[in-house]
Amino acid sequence: MVTETPRLIIPLPLAVKPDRQESDDGAGKTLAEGDLAMAERAVVVPEQRRGSSWGADGLYYPSTEERDVPLSGPAIHLIFYLYSALRRLLYPRHPQVYVAADQFIYYKSHDPSVKVAPDVWVCCGVPQEPERDVFRTWDEGATPGFVAEISSLDSRTDDRVRKFALYQDALRCREYLIYDEDLDELLLYRRVGEKLALVPPAADGRVYSEEMDAWFRREPGLLVRVYGPDGEPVPDVEELVEDAARIRRHLEEETRELTMRINRESQRADQESRRAAGLEMEVERLRTEIARLRDGREA
Repeated sequence: MVTETPRLIIPLPLAVKPDRQESDDGAGKTLAEGDLAMAERAVVVPEQRRGSSWGADGLYYPSTEERDVPLSGPAIHLIFYLYSALRRLLYPRHPQVYVAADQFIYYKSHDPSVKVAPDVWVCCGVPQEPERDVFRTWDEGATPGFVAEISSLDSRTDDRVRKFALYQDALRCREYLIYDEDLDELLLYRRVGEKLALVPPAADGRVYSEEMDAWFRREPGLLVRVYGPDGEPVPDVEELVEDAARIRRHLEEETRELTMRINRESQRADQESRRAAGLEMEVERLRTEIARLRDGREA
């Protein structure tokens, strides 16, 4: 039995160029320049999955957009590190948490023009799967509790003024982490009542995120290091690759040593076997000689 895939039939407004268009009855018609022709075209849209660009309201929510402020290489590396580190830290412990990077959050119901894409963000209380194209807060029933921005001279004002107000008042985030690459400054803000207040760092410069149950600390090269609740640093992908290579080399060395030991033991066993065989032959020869001497005396 074949089950028909659920679908939506959505009439789309099509912007028609000032050219000759074919009508339904085949006759041509000319549209004035700049006119907007409403064409009732049957557009088949598969049933929406969670986080699809197509909303259940029939509206399209874009998942990509050109960045206003370009990122440096270290900033890209840091965003990827924070994204992967928080996933590795949180996902095994919390099935209801979603970590994303540079992904659009739509936070005004049924309005695809109102959105923001923090460099890294975490939302608790929602499933890890599926991977979303976009995040609509009214569909998910939640807003991110933790957001992070990698700031620079070009984005500093926006990160500390417009986005600060947005995360504080519109999304009502519980924590906001800013790392300013040019100033090498790490700031963590935590919600206190209706406002986000600056969290003072520890004596060693680390700041503790209650929302993530993790520490963040400035570190040369990586820029910011994440530490788990046990105080252990979370490695980045390159460090994981290096660790894997080191473990592989160690295992290969152990394998070589074990192979050499097995070969030595095998050779020793072969020597013992040959010696035992030689002794058995000597015993048999002596038995034969004793039997011959006995037979000679009896004769």
